[in-house]
This record gives sequence, C-alpha cells and structure tokens, in this order.
Amino acid sequence: MFGEIKQDYQYDRFRRRGETGVKLELLLVSIGHNLRRYHRSKFPKKKQCEA
Repeated sequence: MFGEIKQDYQYDRFRRRGETGVKLELLLVSIGHNLRRYHRSKFPKKKQCEA
C-alpha cells in the first residue's frame, strides 16, 4: 500500500518527527487512501457517448 501511495500520490517521506507523529501521519495518509478507493468504487466514471 505504501508503495502505491508513494508512486501515485508523490508521497515520498514523513513530515513529522518522533514515533507518535509518524504513526499519526501514516494513519491519516492511509485513511485518505482508503477514502479515495471507496469513492472510486462507489462512484465510477461514466463513459461518455461519442457524438
């Protein structure tokens, strides 16, 4: 999952210091990733008709 976040969302390093800060940041990034996945599955892109 972290590799996907690093590649797709240009997330390359933690911005916080300390163990608790890093854990909190990873938790927030993971929540954001899961929300994106949920939103994509719940609301797929509609195909446009070629006119």
